[in-house]
Amino acid sequence: MFKLVTSYRSLLTTTLLVVAMLSLLSGFIANQVAYSAMLQTTPTIIYVDANVSGGANDGSNWANAYRYLQDALAQANANSTQRFDIWVARGVYYPDMGADMTDNDATQSFTLRHDNVQLYGGFAPQGGAATWESRNWQAHPTVLSGDIEQDDTTNANGVIVNATNISGTNALHVLWLDGVNDANISAETVIDGFTITGGYATGDEPADSGGGLYCDGKNSGNACNPTLRNLAFTGNRAEYGGAICNDGESGGESSPTLTNVTFTNNWADGDGGAIYNYGYQGISSPTLTDVIFTGNRADDNGGAIFNNGYQGISSPILANVTFSGNWTEEYYGGAIYNDGEDGVSSP
Repeated sequence: MFKLVTSYRSLLTTTLLVVAMLSLLSGFIANQVAYSAMLQTTPTIIYVDANVSGGANDGSNWANAYRYLQDALAQANANSTQRFDIWVARGVYYPDMGADMTDNDATQSFTLRHDNVQLYGGFAPQGGAATWESRNWQAHPTVLSGDIEQDDTTNANGVIVNATNISGTNALHVLWLDGVNDANISAETVIDGFTITGGYATGDEPADSGGGLYCDGKNSGNACNPTLRNLAFTGNRAEYGGAICNDGESGGESSPTLTNVTFTNNWADGDGGAIYNYGYQGISSPTLTDVIFTGNRADDNGGAIFNNGYQGISSPILANVTFSGNWTEEYYGGAIYNDGEDGVSSP
């Protein structure tokens, strides 16, 4: 009888939790529909090429491309009702470089403030491809690097191949997707064709989470659910989520869709060597398809992934996902650690 009552209470708690989360989702959807209706239909293309020679550097075409990605993002962030496709040519880009940026400032990230940007790397210098679909992103490595002092050990393409090669001051987060302070970030926001490397998140929350990417959807009514495609997260470090922290805590949601993404040699001093899904009293359930985790490390739990569903939901969907050589220094879950205490965590 005791087991039956306990089981019923557990089922009731889970059911009530799911109903509450569905209510939150309906709010996210309503907010997103209203915002999407404000945006122009046809995107403006902004061109970025670190190696451009001469030109106006206004991003209007390849000959006049911006040299710094931050300048392109500044244009997009200043125009929240316009859609932008940002095309980025082969090269290494640092978040402390560009107009109004401060050299070697670790708090600077490549920040997307609205749900109005599709960011495509992998173009040949001076373009070449007429569309983003026809570019060869693998042949033209485009690197977003947190190595702001440019003193880490890198390969020929500027990639920190292992988090142990980070030295000096690095950007706390290479990328920051802000689904809190303006519109929710939806699947309409795309990051495609980049290597993200050398982020080192350290300090107080949230500076301690998501060295490569911090996906901020925390607090009621907020969401960070972008499309992440054709990416490599390599050699990033944090306390939580060496490569990515998906923060959907306290009534928010952070559930990106990842397709054809690799995570290699990322490191968490705490939990989630590659990814930390933070669904405490909220939702963090990303969808992963054709994703590979190799050589990622957590000093505590979840060598590759830590799913925190404490009093919330963290149940990622995994399809054709490969784990190889991921490990923990101290505790549990060499590949995945699921925490569903008083909540749900069932990948």
